[in-house]
Amino acid sequence: MRPAPAPAPGEPPLVSPKGGVGKWIVLAFVMAGVFLYFKGKPDQNELACNTAFDAGNKALLAKDMAGARSQALMANGVCTGPARSKAQSLQTAIESAETASTGCLRSFRAIDSHLDDHKLTSARDAMNQLSSTCSADPEAADDRKKLSAAVAAAQAAQATLREAIEAKNVAGAKTAYAHLAGLNRENGDLAFLKTELEQMTAAAEAMPVVVAPAAELAPVQSPAPARAMEAPRAFVPVPAAARRLESDNGAGVKAEMAASFLRDAENALGQKKFDAAKTYVESARRMDPNNPRLDGMLQQIRDREHQVLQSESTIR
Repeated sequence: MRPAPAPAPGEPPLVSPKGGVGKWIVLAFVMAGVFLYFKGKPDQNELACNTAFDAGNKALLAKDMAGARSQALMANGVCTGPARSKAQSLQTAIESAETASTGCLRSFRAIDSHLDDHKLTSARDAMNQLSSTCSADPEAADDRKKLSAAVAAAQAAQATLREAIEAKNVAGAKTAYAHLAGLNRENGDLAFLKTELEQMTAAAEAMPVVVAPAAELAPVQSPAPARAMEAPRAFVPVPAAARRLESDNGAGVKAEMAASFLRDAENALGQKKFDAAKTYVESARRMDPNNPRLDGMLQQIRDREHQVLQSESTIR
């Protein structure tokens, strides 16, 4: 580098600027530091977006739909640029979860309705059709317990009915049949068991009623002569009065059985077992078709059943 020219005589000396190049270098370093600082510092909106996104997913896992929707609204307000996709994915996940939750709730209500109506086959079919998401819900576990208990009770009632039929216990078999019909209206063996019970009842009704013979109906014997063979006893037919007495006794037994069935129907009605109550009334009708309480009891059962159905529909 050539030296600066000497000043002319009488002129002040020239002063070279100090640090001209260094000044620009320092300034460049300062600008680079500022740039790197702001570039490395996280954006506040981005932090808020990530926080809302994570909190929304946690709420979904906990099945807190209200909390998830709240976080989705927050994410929608703070997520910008590429982070906008996080807010959209969270909203989509919430909508899918709500759709699945609505479907599960509808299925659970159907299962509960079948259990309340004692339709165990329909309840089992609805349970088997649950999706994997619905099956993992705690309410599904509760319905499985209810169904298992109802099936166990129905099986025990059917075993009791079978024992009563084998023991020829007509009254016990009728009570057990009504109990079974009330526990599981869709039992596939009900029709066969009903036929078997009716046959056993008819056989019991056909059995003759033993009537003590009247004194005047005793056969008259003549004293046999000494050392003579005893003459055979003559057959004395049963008079019409004795036959009427036997018929009256049979009618009394049937009327008593009909009254017993009607009492059972009242008890079943008090427990809201409407199908069992109707079965008892029909059994009473077969025993005593002219019983004046039959139609009134049947109408009472229908009215009460209608009231309960209306009440349940209003609640739902």
